Amino acid sequence: MRRSLAVLALAAASAASLVAPAAAYSGPNAIAIPYLDEKAVNTPEGWTVTDCAPVLAASDLVVACAADGFLLRAEEYDPDYGSDIVPVPMTNGRTTTTMEYVVSLEAPEAPSVPSAAYPHPVAAGGTLLLPVSDLGATCLVCGGGGRLEVFSVSPSDVAEVTATETHLVIRPKASFDGPLEVTVRMADQYGTWSEPATITVPVYRAERPPVAQSVHAPLTPGEVSEFDLAGLVATDPGARLSLVSCGDAVHGTVVCGADGIARYLPRDGARADQFSFHIAQGGAQATGSVTLSLPDGDLPTEGLVSAQPVEPAERVPRAELEAAQQAQRDKEVEAAEARGEEPPAEDEDVELVGLRVPLRLAPATPVESERSAGVFRPLGALLDRVGAR
Repeated sequence: MRRSLAVLALAAASAASLVAPAAAYSGPNAIAIPYLDEKAVNTPEGWTVTDCAPVLAASDLVVACAADGFLLRAEEYDPDYGSDIVPVPMTNGRTTTTMEYVVSLEAPEAPSVPSAAYPHPVAAGGTLLLPVSDLGATCLVCGGGGRLEVFSVSPSDVAEVTATETHLVIRPKASFDGPLEVTVRMADQYGTWSEPATITVPVYRAERPPVAQSVHAPLTPGEVSEFDLAGLVATDPGARLSLVSCGDAVHGTVVCGADGIARYLPRDGARADQFSFHIAQGGAQATGSVTLSLPDGDLPTEGLVSAQPVEPAERVPRAELEAAQQAQRDKEVEAAEARGEEPPAEDEDVELVGLRVPLRLAPATPVESERSAGVFRPLGALLDRVGAR
């Protein structure tokens, strides 16, 4: 985008009022254009624009001007754009003046990760590779690269929690059982962070729990891929396994049949996708996943998923974590007071982690999440779509 310098007509007093960065201005004449959208700005009632030339010349964001106002359009987004000042000459028939509007670009909607109780337990002393697809996250602009942050763990000193480009990696100690709270955040490609979300994972003790593998696989556009989930589970010989469920895919549809076969179909344009599966052996459970990618994508198309990130994880300074923790606490107290409630008790037993990794699997966009297939969609619907029956 070309930045406009057509502000020479501003009065000295007005210029002095804009010494602070204009992007921070939030007065009545501040206009933020919605992300990749338009915004019409109407003149006050009884006023008309007397000259559209300075309006149109002030900024590339102004695409039209008429007697009753002007039209703004953002065809792309630049987080460093700042703002433009648009002078609008106008009159009410008795008085003529120039009203100055401070025009900026509204950032895209921040990513969202819901706080939730994860319904599938992990055995104490084991490892849970919790796929990003199970976080239920949405992100409008993560296709160009987002980030996942492990913010904290509670209780402290009972588990090691890290992350890879596609999974949370949770390793509870053998001596611990009970709910484990993992707080995460997600950033889009412009560095806008979601609100913190707490994922509560149940940890249980088991003598010899089954082990479900997390694997890479090729993504084949327009075709159904089948996966024998029983073949992805390591257990004692002769042990009876049952398939509990499959999680939703992010950019496609997956259905798990009673035969233990998962059938996956990508949506048009999908470059990578993922789904989880959950199995039981007696009273023990385990979680595995399938992460799919095009051959020319950023992810492998075969082999086991590594519990280590491809690139070294970024460590957030402790002072930054503590400041973010206090800011979140202040927001919770303020929200409780606004509802007329007592603030929630502060959790003292929290271990700050501060680990960030790049995402290699884009979460669903808000629109995609609304059309999610769901875990229990009938298998017949998928077969009908691909002409398999």
